[in-house]
Amino acid sequence: MAGLFVIILAALLVCGQYFLKENERQRVYQLMRI
Repeated sequence: MAGLFVIILAALLVCGQYFLKENERQRVYQLMRI
């Protein structure tokens, strides 16, 4: 149970970092458009 929880937590952290990177890219594109 504990091992599975750690794996899920790690997966969420990785997905969160990727999501933040995507948001940063969108912000940069918006700034360039302006």
